[in-house]
Amino acid sequence: MKRSPLLLLIFLSLVLSAVPAGSIEIEQNGDRTGEYDSPKSSLDLAVNGYGISLGNSRNIRGIRLNFKDSYVEEVIGINLTLWKPGENPDAVIKGLAFGLYGPSACKLSGISLGLLSIEAECTMSGISLAGLAAVSGGRIDGISVSGLATVAGDDVNGITISGLATVTDGNLNGISIGGLANVVDGSLNGISYGGLANVTDSDISGAAAGGLANVVGGSMEGIAIGGLANVIDGDMEGIAIGGLANVSSGGTSGITVGGLANVSETAHSGISIAGLANVSGGSMEGIAVSGIANVAGDDISGLSISGLFTGSDENISGIHISGGSIVTESDFVGIGVGAIGGLSTENSGENDSKNYELNFQVFGFKARNAGIVVVHGIDINIANRLVGLGISGIDIRSGEITGGAVSGIFTRTDLLSGFSASCVNWVEGEQKGFSIGVVNYAEILQGIQIGFINIAKNNPEGFRVLPLVNAHF
Repeated sequence: MKRSPLLLLIFLSLVLSAVPAGSIEIEQNGDRTGEYDSPKSSLDLAVNGYGISLGNSRNIRGIRLNFKDSYVEEVIGINLTLWKPGENPDAVIKGLAFGLYGPSACKLSGISLGLLSIEAECTMSGISLAGLAAVSGGRIDGISVSGLATVAGDDVNGITISGLATVTDGNLNGISIGGLANVVDGSLNGISYGGLANVTDSDISGAAAGGLANVVGGSMEGIAIGGLANVIDGDMEGIAIGGLANVSSGGTSGITVGGLANVSETAHSGISIAGLANVSGGSMEGIAVSGIANVAGDDISGLSISGLFTGSDENISGIHISGGSIVTESDFVGIGVGAIGGLSTENSGENDSKNYELNFQVFGFKARNAGIVVVHGIDINIANRLVGLGISGIDIRSGEITGGAVSGIFTRTDLLSGFSASCVNWVEGEQKGFSIGVVNYAEILQGIQIGFINIAKNNPEGFRVLPLVNAHF
């Protein structure tokens, strides 16, 4: 009966593992070249270090079969081990390293296979396949696949696939897939997928998809998809899609889509779509679409569409459509269309039972100055000057109107230059142009009034209040 050569090699390895300290090298001429103290012994069938080694040899180039590796120095070729390795602080294994428990060395390069683990004290490069974990105290370069985790003390470069997580104290560059997470102490560059999350203390550049979230300690450039959210401590540039929200402590530019909200602490530019709100602590430029509100602490420019409210502490310019109100503390320039308006309350007295009073105020379109076309279903309130065309379902109030004003019930201004059409046109200063309504009033009329009652306070007595038509030039 023929016996397998591999079984014979394994048998010899087990026998030599039990031999006391000392190693024997057999050259082609059969001479014994030397011996040194070692935790295990070996039978080396080698010529000048090239050949076959059975046992715990320190150096070999060729094929090495051993039960348990300890204090290995260098193996180039094929290294097969059976049990958990001992101490190998300086070992360098290049080529194919296979262990039933797993190979262990300072440096592993080539193909490393471990049924349980692969351990590299210094670096790991090439292809690593571990049943549970691939662990390196330094870099990992190449392809690493592990049932549970890939862990590195420095950069990871290449492709990593881990059943639970890829964890590195350095940067992660390439393609990384973690069943639960990719956790990076540095930056993440390339393509990464985390079943729950991608978490990095620094930047992400490339494409990152997290089942729940992408949490970035620095900036994000590229594509970020978070099942719940993308939370970014720096700037966001590219495409961000969050099931609930995209939150950036810096600025955002590109395309952001949030199921509930997109929030940027500084400026936002590009396209922003949110189920509830787009909020920017700075300016908002581009296209913003939200179910409820678009709000910015600085200028809003471009196109915005909101379900209830568009508001800015500074200027608004472009085309803006709101199902509710449009409010700016500064100027509006462009086309603004609003529908139902909003309601605000102000406390006019001391907060006690005797002097407490709430003043309710309805507002629709509100600005310091406004033009070119302003349309609202309820109310237009311009503190200084309305230039162009203003159309309101109920009332228009402006310090000055230059152009045209059309309202369903009431128009009031200090100065009118152009025309006004409303049930009541009330000019507390000078009217230059004409007004059409049920009641027309002007303190100083320089034009024509057409209506049932027309009042021009600067006309001579007997002509100050006239039906149908009144005029003064």
